[in-house]
Amino acid sequence: MKTFFKKIIISILAFEAKLVLRKYKPRVIAITGSVGKTSTKDAIYTALKTSFHVRKTEKSFNSEIGIPLTILGLSNGWNDPRIWIKNIFKGLKTVITKQQYPAWLVLEVGADRPGDIAWVASWVPIDIAVFTRIGKVPVHVEFYKSVAEVIKEKSQLLSGL
Repeated sequence: MKTFFKKIIISILAFEAKLVLRKYKPRVIAITGSVGKTSTKDAIYTALKTSFHVRKTEKSFNSEIGIPLTILGLSNGWNDPRIWIKNIFKGLKTVITKQQYPAWLVLEVGADRPGDIAWVASWVPIDIAVFTRIGKVPVHVEFYKSVAEVIKEKSQLLSGL
């Protein structure tokens, strides 16, 4: 049941995030890799924030839920349904009303399972893709047949360019 509601929340927030991207048209820098994504994201954000209105992925929220939350400027509701309902309405408000929106988004894009990055690249218009190091034994390799499959997954980010 919890998985069912999670999928619904992700679908709604991703839909709202798509609408927000179309409405505000921010430039998007997407960062992936196995080592150094968060540090790279923070460095890019720090370099841009002196000249531009910029938003970055908080912590390492680089998943199917973290990316829409970042685009919408919302916090993670964790296990609190009230926060998720508030997030849905706040996201809708961002879609409907005119708000000051960042000129740049710096998104950390992770891949826990096959298809994760392809999903992001299918709806996030990426202006710049940054690839960090992929180790000999990448993280989440247990969900992939080989290291080559992990590299193939990470390279899906290019399809969003």
